[in-house]
Amino acid sequence: MFRHKIILLSIFLTACVSPAYAQPVTKVVNIEDFVFTPTGEAHKTSVAATARMKITQTAIAAIPTVAATLAPTRTLVIPPTLTNTTTATVTLTPQATATVTASPSLTPTRTLTPTIALTPYCQEPGGLVIPEQVDSAILGYKVAMRVYLPPCYKDFPERQFPVLYLIHGLNQNERSWNEVGADVTAATMIAKGQLPPFIIVMPEEKVQQDTSGDFGKVLVNEIVPYIDIHYRTKNNRLYRAIGGLSRGGGWAINIGFQNPDKFGAVGLHSPAIFYGDDAKLVSWIKAVPPGLMPRIYLDIGEEDILLESVKWVHFVFTQQGVRHDYFINKGTHTISYWRDNLPAYLKWYTSGW
Repeated sequence: MFRHKIILLSIFLTACVSPAYAQPVTKVVNIEDFVFTPTGEAHKTSVAATARMKITQTAIAAIPTVAATLAPTRTLVIPPTLTNTTTATVTLTPQATATVTASPSLTPTRTLTPTIALTPYCQEPGGLVIPEQVDSAILGYKVAMRVYLPPCYKDFPERQFPVLYLIHGLNQNERSWNEVGADVTAATMIAKGQLPPFIIVMPEEKVQQDTSGDFGKVLVNEIVPYIDIHYRTKNNRLYRAIGGLSRGGGWAINIGFQNPDKFGAVGLHSPAIFYGDDAKLVSWIKAVPPGLMPRIYLDIGEEDILLESVKWVHFVFTQQGVRHDYFINKGTHTISYWRDNLPAYLKWYTSGW
């Protein structure tokens, strides 16, 4: 009986221990304990997790597969980023090259080179003043004058130029306008591009009496034709002007209004109107054919002794509807006054040229 009990106990123990007789054991493991618990801890906590979700060995085996799937996904994201960066670098290189190429293209835009190239070939870069004489059949003697030629006059044989006739004052001569600075001022302003190139003729009135003299006839009938023949002028009233200071201004108004077909502009600088011409001025104005009224410049110093006379001329022009530029400036009847206003004179004369 005792032996029989020992045999039964042995059989029972054998059945509990032997894999052949044991039922498959279902392991109860918490997935969080399995995955995140350090090595050795998962086995210790698996027994206490029997109330939790049961996962078979097959399900557990699937967990590494999920982890393996995520790893390649992260690896594939990085290479495209590197590829795009490389492509952007290559694309910028041609752009930088194009920018460098565009900079030299600005150089041909500058047009200063032709201007500089002409300078060595200009025979008179500052202009030239030539002493001249006209053998007058009217007066019976030679009339002296000075002719100013603009810079590079000889270098452009096909070019024609406007002409300005300037008459000096009482007790002066053909050099007087040079003393005022007509030639130097003209050359400077032409070089700066402030004036177009033009010719200046400065004749001498040798016998200075009253208007019974023949100087006006000499200028219109002998001096002007001489200049047009011997110099390259624009033989047109619109490109021919006459002006004068003091007594020369009296001649300018006398000659200009009686010959509007010859002169397109008349400059009266502190003019001394001849005795008797004041009574003729209105008739001269009315006799000017339509469309031939010259441009008129009238100026005087505020301390000039001729101020009231010039104001009267201004009144007549205004009353007769004659358009004119009228100025009362600081100064008196001196060379310094005309010199100070000379740039304004020259700009006005050449404004239509």
